[in-house]
Amino acid sequence: MITLERISKSYGPDNMAVAELSLEVGDGELAVLVGPSGCGKTTTLRMINRLIEPTSGRILINGENVLDQNPVHMRRGIGYVIQQGGLFPHRRIFDNVATVRGCSAGQRARGAPGERVAELVGLDPASYGRRFPHELSGGERQRVGVARALGADPPVLLMDEPFGAVDPVTRGRLQNQFLELQHELKKSIVFVTHDIEEAAKLGDRIAVLSTVGVLEQYDTPARCWADPPPRSWRTSWGRTAECAGWPWSRSRRATWPNPPA
Repeated sequence: MITLERISKSYGPDNMAVAELSLEVGDGELAVLVGPSGCGKTTTLRMINRLIEPTSGRILINGENVLDQNPVHMRRGIGYVIQQGGLFPHRRIFDNVATVRGCSAGQRARGAPGERVAELVGLDPASYGRRFPHELSGGERQRVGVARALGADPPVLLMDEPFGAVDPVTRGRLQNQFLELQHELKKSIVFVTHDIEEAAKLGDRIAVLSTVGVLEQYDTPARCWADPPPRSWRTSWGRTAECAGWPWSRSRRATWPNPPA
């Protein structure tokens, strides 16, 4: 379980990035942070694993305050997936997947990541293991990035727009594969996206953020449909929401998957 208790990040008296954000992600739950550019989505994600240190507040993972832990050791229990995969270009695919796992003494004792990790993300070990990242498509590189994050079998996964740099068809396939994977593994996941449709498709709950990380709404996709965020958020994102078929876009209501009665 991930709990954020009034976390804030300030870069000065007039430069607040996130202001007293509180939310909770349950065991096996996928929470999506969605909102316009500059609302603090990625900053919040990076505060969870302390790539950015919060100015105030508490961050708990399974009841333990991450701010009281050694940040290096703490990060070894958290998978992290970024846009375009972030693979090491000079290392083969299996070496990339083994990177995080090799940092942990406990995981090293179990040996190198087996074929299971590659197979989980739809990569044939015999075909892909010895390739370099430049020999893969964008979608394949993203799957390797997910496999690397899962290599040490972390209970928590952070994903920063992992499917944002691929074409729409590939993105849809990756989303479907990821849903199948999450159904099997049931990790606690915080997922950042600009795409409202992606948030609704993947998330168990959606955190709608506005300026400086103010939480406008945190609820299931169905409840976000039935009881949408305040008008201040609708105004800033009205066009995007209309394209996605959210409730204030009546012309697209019929396209919403299983809308509440």
